[in-house]
Amino acid sequence: MVASLIETNGITPSSSPGVISGSAHAITPGIDKLAMALAKAQSEMTNPKKTHTATGKSFSYHYADLAEIIDTVRPVLSKHGIAYVQVVRSNGKNILETRLIHESGQFLDSTYPLPETLMDAQAMGSAITYARRYSLCAILGIAAEDDEDGLAATEAAHTAEEEKKRLSAARFEEMKKRGNIASAYDGKVLKPGEHTLPEKRIPPPAAPASAGASPQIPADLNPALAARMSQDSVTLEQLKAFGVARGHFPASMDMTVLRPELVAAYLKPENWAKVLEFASKKGPQS
Repeated sequence: MVASLIETNGITPSSSPGVISGSAHAITPGIDKLAMALAKAQSEMTNPKKTHTATGKSFSYHYADLAEIIDTVRPVLSKHGIAYVQVVRSNGKNILETRLIHESGQFLDSTYPLPETLMDAQAMGSAITYARRYSLCAILGIAAEDDEDGLAATEAAHTAEEEKKRLSAARFEEMKKRGNIASAYDGKVLKPGEHTLPEKRIPPPAAPASAGASPQIPADLNPALAARMSQDSVTLEQLKAFGVARGHFPASMDMTVLRPELVAAYLKPENWAKVLEFASKKGPQS
């Protein structure tokens, strides 16, 4: 029963039989068993230890990260026959759905909106982690952050978003230090302070073109791609021939408007090696 509630076939709670849904949540018609178990679990739960500190412009507060929250609530929930799942859904807008599931099959949902403008996978991952923390605490009725009553309401509204960005950026830089972050655009493992977008990094000096190749690189070509082509003496015609041969785009393709995801794929080391191999077999083209 529980496994059937974790959706893998595109069926949403609002279209499932025997489910009452609304704009922000869905529940089974009866939740008496879940309610009783949750009441018992909450009576035993304590707020997680706040071992991390976040600092704003004029304040600081302590908070518990996602792992600490999970370590605190999971044993108590399990004791009373309650599990939870958190999944990302997209139905016009991205949301995080948190579902409490009782062993009887009864469940209760809540949803949290996710940013629509984040293009980078790591930034979206940070946003999802942030949403998971707040959603799980909210549905269980626990607090994972200090309540700073001294903050003015106007400042709180302004600084909350800034603080989210700062924390996300700090976690991102920490992951770079551990060598865990690679750019989704060109596959490069990033160092602390190094930008994800290739065009915002300082490109390496371009190697002089060999005598046999005469790269004609338009000024409006993707900067990272242009730098790599210049460095390896790959002409625009060779790159285009490679893409056409592989079926990536038609022969009429304007190479200055390549999709960013295709550019990112080409710049990955394993794919660029294929471009170089193809170019060496084709020979210089002008």
